[in-house]
Amino acid sequence: MPSWTAPVDRASLYTVTNTDWNGNLGVNGNTAYLYGDVAWTNVASFTNSWVNFASGTFSAGYRLVGNRVFLRGAIKSGTINTAAFTLPAGYRPTANINLVAVSNLAVGAVQILSSGVVTPAAGSNVWFSFDGLSFDTLA
Repeated sequence: MPSWTAPVDRASLYTVTNTDWNGNLGVNGNTAYLYGDVAWTNVASFTNSWVNFASGTFSAGYRLVGNRVFLRGAIKSGTINTAAFTLPAGYRPTANINLVAVSNLAVGAVQILSSGVVTPAAGSNVWFSFDGLSFDTLA
């Protein structure tokens, strides 16, 4: 079996070093950039009567891996096309985005503003899922 060798950037033939992994490539000087937040963060505060869907499902939450935010969980009971919660700084897109979501076994849509406001824009308030949704925080 061949021995392990350091990874090489094929574009420049630069050998990636331990310093690169632990300093230069990491956000704030650590490797969290490579593997993401330590854990998922649950939404702490909902607006407009939105609440988590039910026990046995993921609570609405978010996680940052590199420059990509991942969402999960399901919510219910609010009014469609009203804000459900706001993502904190560092977890926001640089421009307003619209994503397709699953809502009560039908197609829904969620809008995420550059201010971090997350709004189930179309679908059903019986349940609205964020599972599998993600977006970049870079332009």
